Amino acid sequence: MQPDQVTPRLAPQMADYDRLGGAVDWRPYLMFFQPPNFSSPAVTTDRFGFRPTIDAAGRRVTVDDVASEAVNLVIGNSVSFGVGATSDAASLTSRLAATAAERWLNFSGRAFGAMQELVLFQSYRHKLGRVRRVVLLTGLNDFYLFYAPKMFDEIFGIFFF
Repeated sequence: MQPDQVTPRLAPQMADYDRLGGAVDWRPYLMFFQPPNFSSPAVTTDRFGFRPTIDAAGRRVTVDDVASEAVNLVIGNSVSFGVGATSDAASLTSRLAATAAERWLNFSGRAFGAMQELVLFQSYRHKLGRVRRVVLLTGLNDFYLFYAPKMFDEIFGIFFF
């Protein structure tokens, strides 16, 4: 069986992630991000391109919903974004929100390195109320990128794309 025939059978939701990845939204300083207002059965994004969290009551929570209340953040790359999850409710932040009954937001970007994650946080921090906890699920892309490319900028390091 060909590899391209296996994925649709074992993980059909990955077609939605492929469509999401094909619609890159270019951003100043950040380089790229998920496109805003993307919608599919497996993954959606809000008006900024963040993946929403589904809270314990089944409500969709976005950056716009937490401007005046305490929030927890997960910051990272594709893993913390939830690539492969079968729905927004199955993402890490949604699972945390369901068990902790607190507000959680997904501040992650697909294919991001640590510097991009920091720029993303700094760029959107003013949209949030008080931040209680920050969970960093990051680093693997930086390890890979350090060893993989032939070109390297000694100041800014390396990045995808």
